[in-house]
Formats: sequence, C-alpha cells, structure tokens
Amino acid sequence: MTASINSVDPSDFGDSGSVGAMLHKRAPGLTANGVSSISVGVHSALGWGDSNGIDERYYASASTVFHAGSFPVMLTAGYGSGADASDSIIEPDDAAFGSIGIGLTPRFALSTGWDGDEMVAGLDIRPAPTIPLQFTIGASDLTEELGDTRLLITASWLATF
Repeated sequence: MTASINSVDPSDFGDSGSVGAMLHKRAPGLTANGVSSISVGVHSALGWGDSNGIDERYYASASTVFHAGSFPVMLTAGYGSGADASDSIIEPDDAAFGSIGIGLTPRFALSTGWDGDEMVAGLDIRPAPTIPLQFTIGASDLTEELGDTRLLITASWLATF
C-alpha cells in the first residue's frame, strides 16, 4: 500500500491539499528477468483548504519493467475517473493514461506520460542508493492543453512494512 499527502500550492505550503492511497500487487514479468504489477487507487480521498469538497478520483493500472539493452524500461497503462479535465476542471471525464520511463543510471531516470489530458515529463533523482529517498523535477501540461506549463517538484520516501 502507498499513501500520499499532497500540498497544492507551493507558495502557501500545507494550506490546501489532499490525501490519496494505492494498493498494488507484484505480478510475473512479461519478459525474462522482468517484473509487472497491477494497482488500484484513489486521489483526493480527503481534502482540506481549497481542495476540500473535490470529488475522489479512482484509477486502475498495470505496469511492466523490462530491459532494453542495459537500460531498465517501465511501461504503465491505465484508466481513471477524472483523468481528462480538458473540457471541464469541475467535472473531468474518465480517460486512459500511460507512461514510459527509462533508467539512465542507478540514480537517474527520465519519464514521460499522457495523463488523460496533458503531457508530463520529468527527471527522477536518487541522491544516495542506500537511502530510500527520491526527488522528481518535471513539468506538466507540456502541450499547454489546459493552460500554461507547470513546474513539478516532488520528494518521496519509501517505507517497507
């Protein structure tokens, strides 16, 4: 299980945000030495501040990891409620989404994806291989489908129970 806590406004960190959760299960890989997984999750399960009252969004996805030469590649495809907000931010449509990521080194990876209505891309950085900390620097709405391109900065900590 993965839990997320999101703050929606970096200029007023923590004032508004939401909580989400994802259940995932490892599955056999599609290739030799590969690994796959399936997941279901919810975004905006609980909101506060400006995010209070936003409807929950549910999704299901499948991912697989394989090697292209010496580089690990991850493909993800899924479907979710509220994945396409291009017609209406208030009542977004259900839509398919997908992404591809490639590990450049054990500490750096690039990824890009289509999130139902916008293209997203980023660089993942693991500062130290022995510490389960990851930073992502990226941009969303690269095609400016919803407005202006936005900067994304995330920090993730992995805990195993």
